[in-house]
Amino acid sequence: MSYIATKILAGELDVGLQSAINTMESNGLHFCYTTYKEIRNRVEEDMEKLLLDFYYEYGLDYKSSPKLFSGIFKASDFNKLVGSDDGIKISYTKKQFEELKDERIRDMMIALKECDYFISHYTDTFLKHIKDGVLYPRFYEQKSLRLGTSNPNLSNLPATGKYDIRKCIIPHRPGYVFMNIDYVAQELRLQADMSGDESLIKIINDGLDIHSFVQELGNIPTRRMAKNFNFASSYGAGLEKLSRILNTSVEQVRSLKKQLDIKMPGASKFRKKLQSFAKRHGCIVNGKGAVIPCARYHDALNYTIQSTAASIMREVLSRINEELQYCFKLNDAKLVMQVYDSVIISLPANNVDEVKELVSDIMIDSYKPHNGLPMEVDTTIYNTNLSEKDGD
Repeated sequence: MSYIATKILAGELDVGLQSAINTMESNGLHFCYTTYKEIRNRVEEDMEKLLLDFYYEYGLDYKSSPKLFSGIFKASDFNKLVGSDDGIKISYTKKQFEELKDERIRDMMIALKECDYFISHYTDTFLKHIKDGVLYPRFYEQKSLRLGTSNPNLSNLPATGKYDIRKCIIPHRPGYVFMNIDYVAQELRLQADMSGDESLIKIINDGLDIHSFVQELGNIPTRRMAKNFNFASSYGAGLEKLSRILNTSVEQVRSLKKQLDIKMPGASKFRKKLQSFAKRHGCIVNGKGAVIPCARYHDALNYTIQSTAASIMREVLSRINEELQYCFKLNDAKLVMQVYDSVIISLPANNVDEVKELVSDIMIDSYKPHNGLPMEVDTTIYNTNLSEKDGD
């Protein structure tokens, strides 16, 4: 019995959400073994070649067979190549590999990391959850009220990469497609609307990019760093962590935060109000009225926004499931997956426009703006698998 099923028996989930979860768990995701074998063979061949290249070109040793590499290069050998005091592990992040000065070693390690990731995530343990060509994930409730998946975890399927496991996930019948409808910058729009910050709302309404705005304001080297700063700041990160993200001093981060408070006073006031409430009561009340425990008052903004987004999605899943069963039962549109702020449906290609309009209306209508900033959604169609978009 799944975790969600246990919660249902305990009467802790509303009936509509229960039904949507049951639908997704029973529909599953159809899996193409032929494509999978092609990708896996390519992974193993590439990994073997990479490790042999390391051995013959640099004389590096490794602790396992080429096809199942998860060991550690000898630190002393690797140090001679990169001039580092630290050894290198395959568990290092891609970012750490990108910082290596030797371009050839860097590219080989990044390629090796991709191979190792596939083997560690998508081989025997992953395949045991497939029955008769269908992958049946189980859903569970996270602290934020969001739904996650386990056995296997499908919430973090890589969006890009040479070995794209999503190519193995296919619509459940010939002539069908996947429709992915997701919220556009949902968390940012929620923060802007719930805080009522006029400057932040204007930036969004004008079609500007908040991350580029912060990048320019703080003279930050890249938009990506500014984006990481924005999210980490919203999630309650301290000054020291933020300074590491921006590779700058704590004083410069403090100055940037003060500038943002001046530029966006409504957002600053909203954050402080939430933190004050959480400090007094040990909880927050999200935008849909749900009470969420919050032991660390610094997390109040993050918990409020995340749980509001989750509450919205729970309502969305319930309504979409009901409407699809009622309106499109004969056309066989199937609710198959929900990941963070997106919904995935497998449906006949000739029903795309009708289902798109229905689902988009439900997703936008499920949040009533406090200060005039509604939700927006975006739709992507995948023709043959969950990787290849319409028009690719």
